[in-house]
Amino acid sequence: MKFSKPTKRAGKYEELTHDLRAIIDVPVSDGFSCNISKLLSPHFQVGHSIGFGQRQAPPSYMFKPMYAKNNFSLMGGVDPSGNVSMQTRYVVGSFGAVSATAQAMPSQGAFQYGVEAEAYGPTTTVAVKAHSTPFFGAGMTQAITDNIAIGGEVLHVVARKMTIGSAGGRVSFPAKPASELIAKYTKQDKKPATATQPDLGQVVSVNVNSMKTVTAGFVRQLSERFTAAVEVEANIANKKMVSTVAYEGRFPEAVVKASANSQGQVMSSVSHQLAPGATLSLSAGLSFKDNGYVTGMGISFGQ
Repeated sequence: MKFSKPTKRAGKYEELTHDLRAIIDVPVSDGFSCNISKLLSPHFQVGHSIGFGQRQAPPSYMFKPMYAKNNFSLMGGVDPSGNVSMQTRYVVGSFGAVSATAQAMPSQGAFQYGVEAEAYGPTTTVAVKAHSTPFFGAGMTQAITDNIAIGGEVLHVVARKMTIGSAGGRVSFPAKPASELIAKYTKQDKKPATATQPDLGQVVSVNVNSMKTVTAGFVRQLSERFTAAVEVEANIANKKMVSTVAYEGRFPEAVVKASANSQGQVMSSVSHQLAPGATLSLSAGLSFKDNGYVTGMGISFGQ
């Protein structure tokens, strides 16, 4: 896991918690899925996605073409019911980017779309977005140093006539290997530092919004392969708090993730590379509070 340092700019507001979300959010699926992708040319790829065995959804299939060249990318999707989705993005040099999404669902008589524009500065990112739901908003992030970034965002939900504001920040700094900490607190002899020691890191992030919710997270690399994270979310208005612990292990041909929270939910996933271009994924989720569980299996083939 590499910790992004906002040397040039801070990225979008949601990227302030990217390191935390990458560990805390464990991908858990329901049923069986199969994804097949084929590169037809250096710029064009097609994919097929099949899913079945889900408890609350019928079997599904989606055809996914994708085109990418230079600063432009276009991704689409269509299923047998006639539902069509599209995502496109164009990067305007080093000045910013424009992206758009659209989704048409004839069976439900619905059509949704959204647009977003980003403007880059040496250490600043400003983003504005709007969606047909409808809502619109704007956000900004500022890199204070190579290790510190702050930002804020305002969203207005038209249907509810409600404006939500949030602000947050992140601090990243180096971390010593876990073996050194264990030696320190168990009074063992520490091994001398060598030039081949891994470059580890840790990140602290905080977010506060106008809904009276405060979220704080801490991510730490324990070694080159293992990373742990802790997140605490407190809603002051409802006097409720949820804490989550998670870890990730990265091995040459597999990635293992797991998390548990104070609401009695446990999730885990394993992604194993069977061969070049073939990956098997297994996941499971268990809720002690609701006496429920979910299991999933997926396999992907592609170039």
